[in-house]
Amino acid sequence: TGPCPPINCVVSQWMDYTSCSSTCGSGIRIQYKRVIIPPANGGNKCPRRTQMFSCNAGPCPRIDCKVSEWRNASDCYVTCGNGIRHQERKVIVFPANGGTACPAPITREVPCYAGPCPACSDPCPACTFERPYVLN
Repeated sequence: TGPCPPINCVVSQWMDYTSCSSTCGSGIRIQYKRVIIPPANGGNKCPRRTQMFSCNAGPCPRIDCKVSEWRNASDCYVTCGNGIRHQERKVIVFPANGGTACPAPITREVPCYAGPCPACSDPCPACTFERPYVLN
């Protein structure tokens, strides 16, 4: 017996295209050939088995930014009287394809009231900002 004869590659016909890689804007579709018999013993290599085509499923829709309502992100920074607290809003949908940008800011400080402060009585060191108290 002699050496094995060369076996050339055999491929299928072009298969159906894949769907477009993008649902909007530009994308690609690919077409394939399947290997039926792989080459062996020095037979001819397989030809190109893929080809790509551009596809355009239409322009992408404009997506505007959407943010949540303001919510308190902290308690009032004082235990009584007037103070401040931080509020924030979250980005729910980020803008895309030329959509409206998100409004700024997404954090802010707002006034708050933590209730009445206790009345000061003499001698109260905390009351010295109103009436200096002198120690003898």
